[in-house]
Amino acid sequence: MENEKSSQSIDEISGDISKLPEEDQEKLLFQLNQQNTQVNNNYGGMLPNPETLERFNRMVPGIAEKYFDDVFAESKFRRALINKQQNSDNKYRMTGIFLGWLFGLLFLLGSIFLIYSGHSVVGTILTSTILLGALGIFVSDTNSDNKDK
Repeated sequence: MENEKSSQSIDEISGDISKLPEEDQEKLLFQLNQQNTQVNNNYGGMLPNPETLERFNRMVPGIAEKYFDDVFAESKFRRALINKQQNSDNKYRMTGIFLGWLFGLLFLLGSIFLIYSGHSVVGTILTSTILLGALGIFVSDTNSDNKDK
């Protein structure tokens, strides 16, 4: 019987709402949605509202504390994983920089040796290539990290 009253009331109200101008309908629906959100306190956050936690805790004693422990453990794990990845990326980059400087220095010394041993054309071409490559690294505005974004 009570459900019939509710459905009649809902039908009457929806009929009244449909008679309103469209702008007023939108305002009313927005206000109803706001009130519903406040009553249910549903939000997209990571933590449920206190009433929900209290109800769960009554059903399963200690579940709220376990939930918070799990949330904190997940947060710590995620931060540790991000730190590990960043450290690995930094080591990879530093290794690349070191090897780049090492090979550049070896080629530069090789080209100087070639120039002094009488192969000035080959030594000059090698030196020019090394210098242009190094200059390209510092002048270039492209970054491999930004290509994916």
